[in-house]
Amino acid sequence: MAAITLELMLIANQYYQKKVQHIKWIKKIGLENAVLITIILLAATISVMAVSSLENPIYQRKGFRLVGFEFDAKMLLHNFGTFLAFFSQFLIM
Repeated sequence: MAAITLELMLIANQYYQKKVQHIKWIKKIGLENAVLITIILLAATISVMAVSSLENPIYQRKGFRLVGFEFDAKMLLHNFGTFLAFFSQFLIM
């Protein structure tokens, strides 16, 4: 398992060295910006899933609201303010 993981990492590194490294805007992304982008994407994803599973009774048990793996654009547009509230809370956490 470790050998397969190492091989995949080496293949990804070789692809990066040949294809991606010559793109200038990728070189400008440092570690801090990469972490910030990752945090923003995770907060947005969890917020979309939280808003999409708001009115689903499967995820509301005994006063707890669970986040399900659902993406519903209609619910997102209908509850956009709630999405922004969730997004800001997850972004701060």
